[in-house]
Amino acid sequence: MFGLFKRKPQELPKFEEIRTSEFGNKYFGRAKPWDWLNEEMIHVFDPSTAKWITMDPWFQQIYLAAEGKMTLLEFAINIAKMYSKRQGIPEGLDTMLLAYFRQLHNDMKLLKLSLQPFELEKNHKLTMSEYGKLKENN
Repeated sequence: MFGLFKRKPQELPKFEEIRTSEFGNKYFGRAKPWDWLNEEMIHVFDPSTAKWITMDPWFQQIYLAAEGKMTLLEFAINIAKMYSKRQGIPEGLDTMLLAYFRQLHNDMKLLKLSLQPFELEKNHKLTMSEYGKLKENN
């Protein structure tokens, strides 16, 4: 009787496109130094071109999550869980995330991949400001 009003958990998509991609089971981490540009936006420094890169919100969300501790599939599941049952999970979420991920890895060279969880280099884990302060104090 008391179970009458329990909410059923939202059914998550299978994310077949991510599961079968070359990235689905790989852990991902940041490959370039970064910092906060303002309260909402980061920028990434590419030492090979001496350019600063700013990102759209989805790219930024992927980059900030890139700590070497989860796979792209796990990331997609976490994102899907953020949507309420009423909102619904957007159709094609996996296709969109995979496209953004490919750009960040293949085109922009901003992500490292591994079959195992890994630790980020300190200058990729910390913001450039934090890393600079750490170096000054040592």
